[in-house]
Amino acid sequence: MDTHATPQNNGIELNRRDINIRQVYVTIRHIASESDENYKEISIMVLIFVDKDSNMNMTKGALILSLSFLLAACSSIPQNIKGNNQPDIQKSFVAVHNQPGLYVGQQARFGGKVINVINGKTDTLLEIAVLPLDSYAKPDIEANYQGRLLARQSGFLDPVNYRNHFVTILGTIQGEQPGFINKVPYNFLEVNMQGIQVWHLREVVNTTYNLWDYGYGAFWPEPGWGAPYYTNAVSQVTPELVK
Repeated sequence: MDTHATPQNNGIELNRRDINIRQVYVTIRHIASESDENYKEISIMVLIFVDKDSNMNMTKGALILSLSFLLAACSSIPQNIKGNNQPDIQKSFVAVHNQPGLYVGQQARFGGKVINVINGKTDTLLEIAVLPLDSYAKPDIEANYQGRLLARQSGFLDPVNYRNHFVTILGTIQGEQPGFINKVPYNFLEVNMQGIQVWHLREVVNTTYNLWDYGYGAFWPEPGWGAPYYTNAVSQVTPELVK
C-alpha cells in the first residue's frame, strides 16, 4: 500500500510510486480564432517528467520550441489582411504620415480604433485612430495613438459594424487628405481598402501558479525527490483582441 501523498493538478494525478524525478511545469495559453464567430481557445498544460540524471535543458528547450511552432501556426495573420507578404507591408504609420508622397501606390497594413464612419453615395470612409500593430497584425491596445487615417471602401459599410471597434486594414496608400479633428486642421493619410479585419475586445484571466522546485517539499520526510506542488496562485485580468 502506498502511504505517500498524491498531489493533484487540474485532474492530472501524480503517482508518487512512479516518480523519482524532477518535474517541470509549463503553461502556454493562446487564443486563436477560426472565423469571426467561431473562437478557438488553445490551452496547453504540459507536465514533463525527466529523470534527475538526464539532460533537463535540452528536453525542456525542445519542448518549448515545438510548442512555439504550434502556436505560431494557430495564430497566423488573417487571410483578408495578409496582402502580398512583403516584409515592409506593416509600415511605420509615423514615417508614412510624415512623407506620404514617398509611399503612394504601395500596399500597407495599418490598424487602430474606428472613430467615425462617413457614408457617401458610392463609397464609405472609416476614420481610424491609428495604433501600432503586433506581429499578428492586431492593434496594440496598450500603446499610444499615433495619428489618424481615412480608409476608403467602395460601396456601403454599416456604421454600427465598425464605429468604436478595433480594426486592421490592408490597402493602397493614396497620399494625404486635408481635414479637421474637431476644429483643428489635420492632414489625414488616405488609404484605399483592399481588406479589413474587425477585432473584438474581451477580458482574459491569466493565472500564474507558483510551484516548489524539486527536492524535499511539502510531503517531506520521504525518500527520493519530491514533486512540485502549488504554493499559491495569482490571477490577472487583461484585455485581448480576438477575431
